[in-house]
Amino acid sequence: MRTLIVLLLGCLLLSGCASEGSGSIIVEERKGEDQYEEIFKVKDSHEVIEFLDNLRWQTETQVMMQHLADYRFTIKDSGEEGDWRYYVWITPDGDKLEMTRESDLSTDYIRISEEDSQYLFNLLTGEHL
Repeated sequence: MRTLIVLLLGCLLLSGCASEGSGSIIVEERKGEDQYEEIFKVKDSHEVIEFLDNLRWQTETQVMMQHLADYRFTIKDSGEEGDWRYYVWITPDGDKLEMTRESDLSTDYIRISEEDSQYLFNLLTGEHL
């Protein structure tokens, strides 16, 4: 009986750890005035989530961009803020990313450094910026 309980607890712990951050992220690219098309599926979202969480977002910031986002994706979150919707713009020089993220409670903004933009763009699209 003791072995069975230990085995069950081990399975529960392993399944909980395996599911954390292992969901996929569907990245969509703007293909028309207001049309988006799925272009890439990030299979393990943990690296993307960790990277985004470590950025210094300007919180509670409303911005007006020239056009709809070049890319968009959503990260599911069961917390009180709900899912995070991310919108990504490539700057006119083509070397940096600007982003907003929205939840049910907040809208944040950031302009990412050139080096970090290259890294994140590769994570999200599998391509170089």
